[in-house]
Parts: sequence; C-alpha cells; structure tokens
Amino acid sequence: MNDPGDNPARTQTWATQVPPWVRIPRLELILGCPLPAIDWALVNGLVARHVTEDLTLDYKRTLYGASDAEKKELTKDVAALANAAGGLIILGIDEDAQSAAKEVTEVPLADGERRRMVDVLVRGIAPLIPDVVVGEIPDPENPTQGVYLLLVPPSDEAPHGIRRNDYYAWPVREDRQARWMTEPELASRYRDRFAGASQQVTRLDKIWHDALPRVTNRDRGYVTIALVPARAGHLQTDRASYFSWLSSTETTITGAITRDLDKVSIGRRRVIFSDPNDHYIELHANGSGFGAGNATVDQSRGLELQAFPSNSGFFALDLVATWTLGILDVLARHAANAGASGDLAIRLQLTGPSGCVKYLVERTSTGRDRQVPLSRYPGSVEELDITASLSVVTSPRDLLDVTTSALADLAAEFNVTPSAIPLVAADGCTSGFSGPRAAHLQGWFTNHADDLSSRETRGSGHVTPASPRDGVAPTS
Repeated sequence: MNDPGDNPARTQTWATQVPPWVRIPRLELILGCPLPAIDWALVNGLVARHVTEDLTLDYKRTLYGASDAEKKELTKDVAALANAAGGLIILGIDEDAQSAAKEVTEVPLADGERRRMVDVLVRGIAPLIPDVVVGEIPDPENPTQGVYLLLVPPSDEAPHGIRRNDYYAWPVREDRQARWMTEPELASRYRDRFAGASQQVTRLDKIWHDALPRVTNRDRGYVTIALVPARAGHLQTDRASYFSWLSSTETTITGAITRDLDKVSIGRRRVIFSDPNDHYIELHANGSGFGAGNATVDQSRGLELQAFPSNSGFFALDLVATWTLGILDVLARHAANAGASGDLAIRLQLTGPSGCVKYLVERTSTGRDRQVPLSRYPGSVEELDITASLSVVTSPRDLLDVTTSALADLAAEFNVTPSAIPLVAADGCTSGFSGPRAAHLQGWFTNHADDLSSRETRGSGHVTPASPRDGVAPTS
C-alpha cells in the first residue's frame, strides 16, 4: 500500500507516488496520459470533456465517511477494481445522470484522512492488494482542497474479499458498477490464482533452461539469475529503444553493470547484451530476463591469484555479491520498464562447466584471501528460487535486502554464515568491491547511504522462498 505517511509539507507529488511498473492501458487511453502525468489540469479536463465513468474509472463527489457502512463501501470499491481490470477512484468529482464528470467539487486534503483510508483498506481487504496508491492532487489556488486519487492495479492475487458483518464477500467491477461474485465465479477465480503462480514458474523454467547453456558451455564460472514477473509487460525488441532505456539508468546500479556491455544482438522477442569478459544479459519483450556475471577469481584478483585458471572453480565472494546485486537491479528495472507487474519469481545459481564450483574465496579483515570449499566439493550449487516485490526498483533498501538474503542462501552451500557477507554495515559503509565496476557501485552505495544504513527506512520488498504462495505482503 503506497502512502507517503506523516508528511505535513506533503512534498511528495502524485507522479513520484505511482510505482513505475503500474500500468493500466485502458485507463491511460481514457485519461489521455500515463498515470504519473495526472495533474490538476487533467482533473478539470475530465469535466470539460464530460468523460464518463468506465470499468476502470470511478467518481465520488465526497470523501468516504467514518461509519462502518462507508468503510465497507471504500473496501468494496477498491476490491472490486482489483478483482477486475484495476482502475482509478477520484474523490472530488461529481457525475451527471449519464455518469459523466459534471463538476470538480473538491474535498479537504489532510494527512490524517489519507492515513485513515489506507488503514481501512489494510484492515478490510484480504488478501492485501499490492501497490495500491492513495494520493492527492491539490488545487493550485487553494492547496488545502483538491481531489484524492485511489489507484488500484489489477491484482494477480485476486479474488480479494471484504468483511460484511460476520462473513466475507467478493466484489467485482462490471461496466460502471460493483457486484458480488457468485460461487461458481469465485471458484473459477481461485483456480486462476493458483494456475497463475504455476504458469509463472513454468515461464521461469523455460527462460532458465533456454539461456543457461549459453554460459555453461564456456570455461568460466558464473552467477546466473533469471527473473519472471507475475504479469507480463510488452516492449519493442529493437536496439534503439533498449539503448535509450539504458542511457536513462546511468546513475543506477544498472548503469554501472551494463556500461561495458556493448555487444548487442536481437533474438526472438529479446535483446541480448554481452562483453569480452563473458558477461551476458537477455532482456525479453515481456519483461522477463536472464543474466550471468563472470565471478571466477582471476577476474577479481588480477595477478594476485593467477595460479588459479579461470576454470578452476574458485568463485570470488565480492564478485558474487557484485553480480547478484547488479543483475537483480538490471532485470527488475527491465520488468518495470516493460510495464510488467506483480511479484517477481527469481532463480539464482553459481554455475559453470561440470564440477566447476569448488571454492568460495573471501577477503579477510587482514586483506588476505581465504578459500572456503563447497560442502559437496567438488560439485554444483543448487538452484535457489525466491520471490520478491517490484519495489526493489524504487527502494535501495529493498534491493539490498533481497540481495543479502539470496547471498546468504548461496554462501550457505560453503558453510559461510550470513553474518559474514553483509554488503553494507550499520554506518552505511560497504564491503569491498573489485573489478572495473567497483567505483560505480561504491558511488551508488554512497549516494544511498541514508536509505541503506537505517532499517526504519526499509520498504516492503519481501523475500520469500518460492514455495506455494498463500498471500502477498502490502507494499508501503
């Protein structure tokens, strides 16, 4: 649930509140603009153009009240949109007999009211709906008045129910009205929910098994990661559009990781990036992706450990950390750029030619390298499946939490404890990075030191094993 929280100055604008991965194409066609571009002029334009309510657009003349009946009406309207195509509720627009926008009535804006609505939604809907935005657009001439916007994405966790007295009921929006689902319809929606999770894993399997041979037939060891969003997006697969997107990520971890990936080829509904050091990234048109970073020890230590050939099976812990963090950022940002939504299914593995994975090499506090053998030496590290929220795109803390959790599980194969591999200390200092991307990564950590050093600032990028899903955490 996205809400700025206690912010008397209300400096966070509507545009910054809308997650970049939330897209509702039908609604954007009606509005005539992307969701983050909604402003006061557009609100008045809805009245001037007599835009009618729609499956994805609902007007309310006043605020939802504090009575139990009106709280239930709020949860019913929001759950109905999430159970259908998603949509937008505007509080502060009156409609005429034909459901067309008639007048901007304006409502009082206050942080307490916004928090109250968020609390009602969190307590009154099950399962929780991810990425709901409760925002506002003030009247420029009277900032204490304006309209509230309740943006509700279509949900992969549908059906969402609400409490009605002593039982649950499941609303769904149909045309311009909400109605209650019938029992056969509800049963069908539950089948769709569980089938959707299964289909996501199937798509992950396909991307993984298609891409993995491209790196395992080389004489190197890799951190390999595949990512599939719950709801697919869509992008054109041409070099120009992808390079344009990459140029906009220069100050991010994605910018640091992809800066040298100058070999580009077009595959079937995908763009493939690589470089002379055998780093490899596939970005699919539907928002899925695969990445592999060379993490063998000769790449991280230069001449110091040149006695170990690149195929010796020695993995550098700092490079494993670098590529895990970097590839996760690249793939998640690509999913958001493609307009994908929902939770991310992620698979990670340290991999290479048969028997390649033997040792993890970590730099000790004295500056020396310590070699930790694989617990099943020689052998292979098992695949690790997790799920995470798309909030990793906008929250440095969430991205770091996902990375650290994944590294802990990967390192456990070598009997290395999670406490031995933090990427950031309590004071915001990072562990050592090496290689040509080190300066860029250190710069990113420095720029986000406040976000990364305080647990109170962490968002909601939940990390869970990819076993059967029984709900989804709110994103706040």
